[in-house]
Amino acid sequence: MDVLMLLANGFPPDIRVYKEAKTLTENGKDVEIFCWDRLGEFKADDKLDDIKVTRVGPKSSYGNTNENMLMMPFFWKKCFFKCLNSGAKVIHCHDFDTLIPGFLAAKLSGKKIVYDSHENYTASIKNKVPSPICKIISITEKFMSKRCDYVITINQLIGDIFESNGAKVLIIMNAQDSRQYDIEYLQLEKIREKFAGKDKFVICYIGGLRKERCLGELLESIDYLSKTEKNKVKILIIGRGPDKEELEKTINTKYNKNACIKDFIDPFLVPAYTLASDGVYCVGNPKLYKNVEYAASNKLFESICAHKPIIVNDVGIMGDVISENRIGAIVKNTPQSIAGGIRKIMQMSKSKEFYQKSKKAEIKYNWESESKKLLNMYSKII
Repeated sequence: MDVLMLLANGFPPDIRVYKEAKTLTENGKDVEIFCWDRLGEFKADDKLDDIKVTRVGPKSSYGNTNENMLMMPFFWKKCFFKCLNSGAKVIHCHDFDTLIPGFLAAKLSGKKIVYDSHENYTASIKNKVPSPICKIISITEKFMSKRCDYVITINQLIGDIFESNGAKVLIIMNAQDSRQYDIEYLQLEKIREKFAGKDKFVICYIGGLRKERCLGELLESIDYLSKTEKNKVKILIIGRGPDKEELEKTINTKYNKNACIKDFIDPFLVPAYTLASDGVYCVGNPKLYKNVEYAASNKLFESICAHKPIIVNDVGIMGDVISENRIGAIVKNTPQSIAGGIRKIMQMSKSKEFYQKSKKAEIKYNWESESKKLLNMYSKII
């Protein structure tokens, strides 16, 4: 085996991990993904596009920090021995959740080690775990990352943090593979008919259903639209999370004419649902989710590849991309500001100028370019 990837979710699949693994297998590398299926909802031994997938326990949940911290050492133990016994040349750890067992096993066995940081990990957990634990994680990440053969991350802002600690950094953005957006019009029409008529302006959110994602504020923004705008707008929320029940209740009691909610969908269907929509929503609350400043979400690049305007925060990397390319609306995380963002993308989506700018952005941010960086890095370490 050439590459063993470690992942702390069940790989439903995780799109970033899938793109990297597929790129490597398409270029002659033997790749296995060893992942933590916390809910036990997927096949234990699987194969996807020549990528071997091995899923293990223990049983846990998503979103329950205390339970995950308790069960994670059992997953780490399995990762550690898998790494030691796999015969892989490179251990590729996705996020800090898998770095400790992967790093220790790689150093003991003389294997190469790659740390793939999908986000600023300490910022993402700052409001979820006690401050002393955050400090320990930060120190551990600094110590290990600068001793990895490479650290991969999603943007230069996070890359600068790792470089300041002495790590060898490679930026690979969450750009999308445009081939996945080549979908027949009739298929898109069928999807759209399920949740909105042809005359609606559909704003789509796909992801975790948590307070920090400002979905309540998105629904409340409907109150700040004119009667004409309300008649046109339809909000589609897709996903799972601790706030799903509350969102369903809010929609059913107050916003059922303008919004609907749908359960988790196969990640491979995300391009189709994005194409079937008219706009994309990706706003977070910086007070609840410190990673907003550093985030470069898949949704940003999905909107670019689908040529749909997006609503994003007025802080952080995503705001910079939208401002530079003028392909969306930048808002504060308040219902009033989000309503203004909705008006802007409704107008923007009708213009030829937006489509031209979106096409330029797609050329600038694409997986073909990002994948070459990944292959070049692997050619140096294998």
